[in-house]
Amino acid sequence: MKLLRLRCRNIATYDNVDIDFEKLSYPVFVMGRTGAGKTTLFVDAVTAALYGRVYGEKSKELAKEFVMQGKTQGVVELEFEVEGRKYSIRRIFNRRGSSQAILKMMYPEDKIITTGSDNVTKAVEKLIGLNFEGLMNSAIVRQGGVYELIERKPAEKRKILQEMLRIKFEEMLKRLDDKLKILQIKIGTLRSRIDMLRSEISKEPELKKKLEEARKDLPSIRREIDNLEMKRHKLIREKDELQKKLGELHSKIEEMKIIDQEIRRRETKIANLKREIENVIREAQKFPPEAIERVDEIEEKITKIQEIETEIDRLKREIDEYQKKFQRYRRLLEIEKKLEELSNISSKYHETDKEIDKLRSKISEIDAATKQLKDALQKLDMAGATCPVC
Repeated sequence: MKLLRLRCRNIATYDNVDIDFEKLSYPVFVMGRTGAGKTTLFVDAVTAALYGRVYGEKSKELAKEFVMQGKTQGVVELEFEVEGRKYSIRRIFNRRGSSQAILKMMYPEDKIITTGSDNVTKAVEKLIGLNFEGLMNSAIVRQGGVYELIERKPAEKRKILQEMLRIKFEEMLKRLDDKLKILQIKIGTLRSRIDMLRSEISKEPELKKKLEEARKDLPSIRREIDNLEMKRHKLIREKDELQKKLGELHSKIEEMKIIDQEIRRRETKIANLKREIENVIREAQKFPPEAIERVDEIEEKITKIQEIETEIDRLKREIDEYQKKFQRYRRLLEIEKKLEELSNISSKYHETDKEIDKLRSKISEIDAATKQLKDALQKLDMAGATCPVC
């Protein structure tokens, strides 16, 4: 146990004291005339904080003599360290006889361990491994106490030492047992980790073989990807041109629909004219020769029919031309579909490249873990160390 800080208020002849032991150099020497209060401050205040007792006073009678005259209560606060952990105790002594106490951990956690005078005393005994009598008989010697200890009978000395050592030894055994359990858990975890690493290491040749095969295939795959990229860019340009032509074809198709409607209209008109001519001829056969004068009218209509038929032929040729263009349009759609398929193939090659990178990263991790494990095993061999539970 190492003392860190002591604060007292209304204790004996001290109304307010604050001693920071960390600012002092060990060992600490305190000098003063007899009765000045050295023992009260550096012994009684410490034991009062730890156990709620001082030398020569029972715990129930402590407050009457320990609290400053004229004050109703006194306060003692002690900060100390045990095995790297820091604690603080605060005890309030009331002149009426009641007292309050609280024990806290300051580091590595900030929490309340227990409260109440008896509970705090028991917790302190467990922490430092000594009760009040053990501390007074081993670590603290009051004025004249050295001679008293020397003059004690051998049996009494042996009893004191046995009690002190038993408390300390049992506490140490318990702490060692707790630490052993923690170490066993850590060793089990490390063994699982080692088994996992060994399993990964056993896969190293296979992974390296796959990586080597992937490395061999990588140049050809990249060349293929480059070729596909060139083809893709070429097809994209062709696609843009085809889409432009496709737009023109759509316009032509609309025009073709209009022409088709015009052809149908004129065919209907020709059919009507033919019926009219047939009617005229039938009527002419019924009339006398003077009705032949209507021949000119008939010839004029026949000429008109021929012109319309010529126009129909021209329109039919245009329709044939548009139909050929329409076939080209269908081929363009097929090419566009193939272009999408090529884009999918290129994406798959990119995914293959990513998988290869993942394999490389995995091999690097395995190599690093293998090196770390081999270094650790080599250090163990060099140190001649063995497992603490084997």
